[in-house]
Amino acid sequence: MDKHRNSLQPGYKLHWYHIIKILGQGGFGITYLAHDTNLDQQVAIKEYLPTDLAVRENNVSVHPVSEDHSESYQWGLERFISEARTLAKFKHHNIVRVLSVFTENNTAYMVMEYEHGEPMDALLKNRKTIEEEKLKSILMPMLDGLEAVHKTGFIHRDIKPPNIYIRTDGSPVLLDFGSARQSLGLQTHTLTTMVSPGYAPFEQYTSKSNKQGPWTDIYGLGATLYRAVTGIGPTDAMDRSEALLHTGKDVYIPASKIAHENYSGAFLTAIDHALMFKTDERPQSIDDWRKELDSGIVASKLPPGSDLSDDAEAETIAINQANVEKLSLVDKEENDKDKKNKEPRSWLGRLIKWTAILFVILLLLAIFADKDKQKSFVEPESTSNLTDDHALDEPEDTLEESFTGDDPSEMVEDIPVIQSESQIISDLLKGARSNIKDLKLTSPSGNNAYEKYQSVLNLEPENVEALNGLDRIVDEYIHLMDHALEKDDITNARNYLHKGVHVNPDHDGLDDAEKRLNAAVEAREHELREQALMEQEVIQRQQEQEKQEQQQIIQEKQSLVSNPDKQKLEQLKQRLRANPGDKRARRELRKIAEKYQDKIKMALEDKDFDLAEGYVHEILDLTPENTKASRELTKLLGKIRARKYEYTQ
Repeated sequence: MDKHRNSLQPGYKLHWYHIIKILGQGGFGITYLAHDTNLDQQVAIKEYLPTDLAVRENNVSVHPVSEDHSESYQWGLERFISEARTLAKFKHHNIVRVLSVFTENNTAYMVMEYEHGEPMDALLKNRKTIEEEKLKSILMPMLDGLEAVHKTGFIHRDIKPPNIYIRTDGSPVLLDFGSARQSLGLQTHTLTTMVSPGYAPFEQYTSKSNKQGPWTDIYGLGATLYRAVTGIGPTDAMDRSEALLHTGKDVYIPASKIAHENYSGAFLTAIDHALMFKTDERPQSIDDWRKELDSGIVASKLPPGSDLSDDAEAETIAINQANVEKLSLVDKEENDKDKKNKEPRSWLGRLIKWTAILFVILLLLAIFADKDKQKSFVEPESTSNLTDDHALDEPEDTLEESFTGDDPSEMVEDIPVIQSESQIISDLLKGARSNIKDLKLTSPSGNNAYEKYQSVLNLEPENVEALNGLDRIVDEYIHLMDHALEKDDITNARNYLHKGVHVNPDHDGLDDAEKRLNAAVEAREHELREQALMEQEVIQRQQEQEKQEQQQIIQEKQSLVSNPDKQKLEQLKQRLRANPGDKRARRELRKIAEKYQDKIKMALEDKDFDLAEGYVHEILDLTPENTKASRELTKLLGKIRARKYEYTQ
């Protein structure tokens, strides 16, 4: 099936750009080689097309796969355009030049200069490692460009060998900025497909952009250099996180431990500093790191938890070095056939040397046996037979002369155990099967099924069991993901899926697994939203109930005059209107007013002047005008207001 079935076809006209071919396709978009008929030059055009969110319809227009994805699609589109506009402001020789951006076909297109050369990963595929001076000639110009980018508050977020392009003149250029892509990954919870395992630091898996900065790009540069000096991919940040969480030790093996024979200590230490797990332990700016690379002045500390025992560290380094040697040996056989007659590798030279010595020993034994007329020759069964001085009739100094002054017993012990390639493969496959049984799928480093299968494929690329074994690892991770989902453990489920993608991103079951994970995430978020709404409703009901109770209390406080007294006051008021000289009515009125004075005083003692004032108003409204009671109440009202003024000043 055509892997570019979702792309614009060659010959398609996009404004004045004619599509020539597809340069590459990922989960975020498609990059084309096109001809600019307006300026008569070739350009690279990147089309926004996130495969998890959108599809192409009628071979032209791009649309979200469903209405549920429309908001996320539009959100990512806006950030794609914003990123293009930001990149267009950078005019640096070592940063990809963005010429324009425009919308068409319900999506957007970023037009860039087309560079001639090859990506750094192709260079590494051919050479496995790159010498220090060559690496610095690639790195230093890029640091200048990246520093200019950082000064604007923008970061790359996806530095890795495929995104570093080496022009035909040898100059580097940094491509494919990943800010918009990772923002969309955070928005849609698909970070496992939006970051580059091994080259992305831990903060890119877990945090918003405010936790990322120049130190994030420095980690990507350090990881790229690590691959270039060791010949092996850098340890994935999620694996480092898991090891630190469970054991307190970092499984990262410093470059200074692996490649110290071929590179300067300062250069390797700067790489290790860039790959510190914690953000605040890395160089905080390009300028800081450049000084370390130039002068070698850097804090000499290993990543936290990397204080492995000598035996464990030696074993891990030996495994990594063995992988490098296997890769290099294959390349030598394929690409350097003219060097077969040169001096062999050190271990092979020692093997030939000590095999010749062993032959001399056996020859001497045969001669001495014949000299003593021994009728049978017993082949030595162990190294102890070869070093038994009593088995030889020659004086000790004769043997020493034959071995050029070395102790024969020490020489025989140095002879390496030789295994055939088929035996090595058999042992690796057996170990991988055992690792899968123990669920040592991709960790711990140096003893897991994934590394063993990869070692087999380095020796025999078409080995069926190893290829199927990688799929088996992915199946196990999918099973672990489903088991985690059953326990509603979204974090571990996402981690297991990420590991499966890292092992084999083309595995048939990963798409469905990611859909299940996304469905579980959506269900969980829906559940949390529903729970939040229910909690909010409960809080609102409680608040309304409290409000009603408070209003009732206020009403009870403000209702100073009881209904019987209100009726009595109204009767007295009517009597005084009819007969202002009714002394009996006035006395009864004064008694009712005095009845409530204590409550007014209590309100004043509590400094509740508004309440006291309300009490007076309520009685005053029921008191006939121009009576002694009304005049006294009016005076009291004035005193209350005066005290209120003094208290508030």
